Amino acid sequence: MDSAKWKIIKETFSEVVELPTLERAGILNAADADVRVEVEKLLFGFENASDFIERPVLVEQGIAADKNDDLIGEQINDYIILEKIGAGGMGAVYLAERIHSDFKGKVALKLIKRGMDSDAILRRFATERKILSGLKHPNIAQMIDGGISSEGLPFFVLEYVEGVPLNRFCTENNLTLEAILEIFRRICSAVEYAHQNLIVHRDLKPSNILVTADGTPKLLDFGIAKLLSGDDDLSATDTATQGKMFTPEYASPEQILGKTVTTASDVYSLGVILYEILTHHRPFNIKGKTFEEIVKSVCETDPIAPSEAAWREAETLRYDETGKIRHISTGGSAPVTQRVSVSQLRGDLDNIVLKALRKEPSERYGSVQQLSADITRYLNGLPVLARPQTLKYRLEKYVKRHRAGVFAAALVLISLVGGASVATWQAVEASRQRARAERRFDDVRGLANTILFDHYERIKNLPGATEARAKLVSDALQYLDKLAQESSDKPDLQRELVAAYRKLGEIQGSTSEGGNLGDENAARENYLKALAIQETLSATDSSIENQRSLGKIYLDVSDLFNKENERPMRAEYVEKGLRIFRELRTTNPKLTEREADLAKALWTWASIVRVQGDNDGAIETFAQAAEIYETLGRGGEEGANRFRRNAALTYKNIGAVYAVKKDFQKALEFYEKAFAFDKENAARAPDNVETQMDLSFTHKSLGQAFYELKETGKALEQYQAAIVIQEKVHAADAKNRFAAKALSRSYLNIADVHRDTGDFTSAETFYQKCRVMLEADSDKQSGTSDKLQTANFFWSYGDFYLKKASQEKPINQIDLKSALEKLTEAKNIYQTLQSQNALDPAYLENIGLINQSLDKVNLALTGK
Repeated sequence: MDSAKWKIIKETFSEVVELPTLERAGILNAADADVRVEVEKLLFGFENASDFIERPVLVEQGIAADKNDDLIGEQINDYIILEKIGAGGMGAVYLAERIHSDFKGKVALKLIKRGMDSDAILRRFATERKILSGLKHPNIAQMIDGGISSEGLPFFVLEYVEGVPLNRFCTENNLTLEAILEIFRRICSAVEYAHQNLIVHRDLKPSNILVTADGTPKLLDFGIAKLLSGDDDLSATDTATQGKMFTPEYASPEQILGKTVTTASDVYSLGVILYEILTHHRPFNIKGKTFEEIVKSVCETDPIAPSEAAWREAETLRYDETGKIRHISTGGSAPVTQRVSVSQLRGDLDNIVLKALRKEPSERYGSVQQLSADITRYLNGLPVLARPQTLKYRLEKYVKRHRAGVFAAALVLISLVGGASVATWQAVEASRQRARAERRFDDVRGLANTILFDHYERIKNLPGATEARAKLVSDALQYLDKLAQESSDKPDLQRELVAAYRKLGEIQGSTSEGGNLGDENAARENYLKALAIQETLSATDSSIENQRSLGKIYLDVSDLFNKENERPMRAEYVEKGLRIFRELRTTNPKLTEREADLAKALWTWASIVRVQGDNDGAIETFAQAAEIYETLGRGGEEGANRFRRNAALTYKNIGAVYAVKKDFQKALEFYEKAFAFDKENAARAPDNVETQMDLSFTHKSLGQAFYELKETGKALEQYQAAIVIQEKVHAADAKNRFAAKALSRSYLNIADVHRDTGDFTSAETFYQKCRVMLEADSDKQSGTSDKLQTANFFWSYGDFYLKKASQEKPINQIDLKSALEKLTEAKNIYQTLQSQNALDPAYLENIGLINQSLDKVNLALTGK
């Protein structure tokens, strides 16, 4: 076909590839018949090129030339290509090795192919890179680096996983049922982690899960994964394009039908995978079928139970000359040993797999965590949720778990036949044993609750208590977790678990309990555990107590979704909590509870409105919360001190919004309102870490306002007052990262004031104190906020040296070189965060400001 015709085909393909099917039809109907035929071929190939194991459909069809793609021995930035290990519709994966580095290990380098850099493919590639950059899990292949090749093609570098696909590993190593399920649980952990980070994989299958020689599974290929946060460039066209890119054998009914894909779709795919590794078969055989036949099979036909599939396979068992089972046929593939029996599959495992494979997403497991938890229950001999919880079923499970006790009970029954006296003695002894077990259960539970709700409350705000608080709660949680395994049907125990997970989350990452350990990822995990349990409780019991708890957890969880791409999810959680508390205001008879709950929800919603840029709306909503808190604080209700504290926090937030509006006089007015409350609370509780830190932050807010109003003396006084308090808290509790980071920022703030007023000696003193704090904390710095704090230090310190050098005649070259070093370090950190898609756009302006300072340094150094 001539080049002009191919140009038309290519242009038409590019025009319709991202459109819904109905909209495509209108454009294709208007095209020439031969053009339409070729474009439809391309569309079919494109929508089924979901991984890097197929020949590029555009090359096959001639729309892109199959140029020499042998990059063996070539250098891509800092990497030497060793061999090609995969190729597909839009790119290739190469085994590579890094040069110019102490790191000499092998890596996997994923690169878009020449001629394949269409807008749609570039966006999909960028999305995969963005997703991988944010995933840090031992069972997910880690992203190491990324960039642009000399030819302008994007690439990224991944951990090289030397392993085999999951199904091959299970069969070739003749794994037992327990070993298979343990590996599967680790895979579930990786998928659940991705879901917690708002990512749906959408192409889970054994070939995308490699298992290393030591049995470690690694999840790969997020090429068609979806961001749930709504900022994915592909989200607008998801149903039209990405939604159709999948592997049919593992795709959920909603994927095949082009409907909305959620985390429930990954649950379904995991169900298919589990079915396959247990039975060596998939639920549906679609080989050689048309698309319509595939739709009918997956969407309308119920799969047979895994035990039934295994039984049918057993009919083809081959026997050796002794008559013993040797292996089973796998339809042309290498023979495998039968390690999972039909009897093992029948019952609980059948129900677990089939629940994951339900047609309706709402009928599957509510999360991957629930699927994994049911497998854990199976392994521990506990009743599984996938099966109706009948008395007979639960009794059978109890008998299997407590064979010795049941046998003893049977002997008691036999003794009844032998003599009434023996029977009486046995009955009394059995009663004693039951009473003793119940007392032990209640004692352990009482101990956990004493630790969690009594001892914890007594020490939570004492200086130096951060590590002790974490130890207390983690110990209590171990007790409760063990009890929950035996008593999953006790709602009151589940509520205690919710409280334990919330408290542990507060210690790990919240700012509301006087300090934390700075582990935001662990905090998110425990808050989400609490949320999962509470949602289940609230669904079955809509009592005021359960609804209040659910609303509070929604607000707690929202605080953890603070990245820019997570803002829609954060707003969704806050809206849910606010809706609950507005409804409870009309039904909860306890005035203080309902008002305080609503004020907290309004306060949190005001924070959302503020981030969205509606400063006036934020002030109005904060003011509503402040009015409630002040009323409760004046009324003498229980907890009045806390209500006054919350009023102060709200006034500080109002002041901060006015500061953004550059109305510093108005900001000062609200900071002074907050100061009155915080000073009173701190005086009442001089050893309370929470009240002391509150007062220190108010001093800092006042210092910033005075500085902006050109009252430098007052600003320095306020900053110094904050430092005195924070140094005392940090000296008493070095484990409190919240206090440590606050002190580091205070040193930097006061150093900047001294710098800007020309007191370079004092500025140098505080910059050095800040540097020492950051270096002491360097081994714990992992999050974006930690890296930004370090970057801001280098930026301020660099500007200090620049200003100091400029004051000297002639200009001090040593100070200029120090400025160059510090500013370059700050710029590198910002650019690294930007390349990882971890930098909020609000900070992009900072890179430009740093560049301006660097230009001044370079100009001074060159003398031009």
